[in-house]
Amino acid sequence: MSAEKMDISKVLAVLAQPKEAPAPLEKVERLRLEISYITKDEKIDTRTVRVVMPQETLQPIPLIYVPHYEMGEDALELRDYLAKGWAVACPSEFTDNYNGKLTDDDLVFNNAALYTLRHRPAFDTNRIILVGGSAGGYMTMMLNGLQLGLCASIANGPITNTYFNLQY
Repeated sequence: MSAEKMDISKVLAVLAQPKEAPAPLEKVERLRLEISYITKDEKIDTRTVRVVMPQETLQPIPLIYVPHYEMGEDALELRDYLAKGWAVACPSEFTDNYNGKLTDDDLVFNNAALYTLRHRPAFDTNRIILVGGSAGGYMTMMLNGLQLGLCASIANGPITNTYFNLQY
């Protein structure tokens, strides 16, 4: 892996994964939400958000939204959040071409996804946390500014684009 393409947060996440595949998740409910949004080309597009939540939990349940990247069901973080009684949502079917659209279509999609999640009665609007690393950390900071009133936002090693932010 070349130095300019190395993403340290991804490397650390890979190193943190167990050597053996974890057992399939049990006692969880899975939802797929189709999120519509308007692209910069003024077209309506749809992307999917995947939600995993503990079964038989009193609602409204607290929610962690992982913007930009997809979190697989084998992720230790996901399992830890579920064990603490939090639902976890993230975009589904992520592709690298979304990285070039961080400040336009991907931001609009993630904003629409977070808005949709915040307005579902299953989730506690006073306990929603954004968690993202790298480009997801940048997206976390942008969404925090767009949707004030979140419980917390954690941006792990976000990329910064000072020129863009100062320019626009």
